[in-house]
Amino acid sequence: MRRFLTLTLFLFLLASLCACEKATSEKEATNKESSETFATNERTTMQHEETTPQTTAISFKIDKNEPYYDVIKEYENYDIQLLRAEHYVYYDIDGDGTEEFLTGWGGSLERVYSIRNGVAVLQKQYYGDADSPVPPVLFSNGTIRASSADDYGINYAYYRFENGELRLQQILINLLDYEYFRRESDIIPITKEDYERLRKEMEGDSQVVELDWKPLTEYGQ
Repeated sequence: MRRFLTLTLFLFLLASLCACEKATSEKEATNKESSETFATNERTTMQHEETTPQTTAISFKIDKNEPYYDVIKEYENYDIQLLRAEHYVYYDIDGDGTEEFLTGWGGSLERVYSIRNGVAVLQKQYYGDADSPVPPVLFSNGTIRASSADDYGINYAYYRFENGELRLQQILINLLDYEYFRRESDIIPITKEDYERLRKEMEGDSQVVELDWKPLTEYGQ
């Protein structure tokens, strides 16, 4: 019976991980849609019980020579009521001397933009879920830890920059502090000692970076 319960929890967690990966491309497509379509997504439905009139009366004061000009201007098409929850911050994650542009719902890191060949690009491999009970964390060693959690356990996904791209490094799974796994092409059972060792490799002794989030509606003011 105990093994059956464990297997059930494991399969549930695997399904959650697959759904999380699919959400990356879906979320990117949603951001490119009109403000009316954006207003109907699931998160909006949860936070806004009734439809509000579309208002796009916002214009960011930004120099056209700024590296993230095109990215920021895209937000002018968002509904102003939804845009109020968007935050941004500049931070040099990989320490190469060029700051990345980070955005997030309510200040929880969701998207990372960087400069590649003089052009601002979205780091598509990274996915941060603002609705997760365990928010994403940026460490001073340049590692980002995204999380998903429920009653069955917690998953940690670790990302680092490699050759200008933010890439997934490791996924670690903790089932009720009882069973542990790492995910590569398959999900592999590991010991608690290996789980802690792999976490240490990603996080090390680095500190959590306290990002100075600012409301996006105040950009340029």
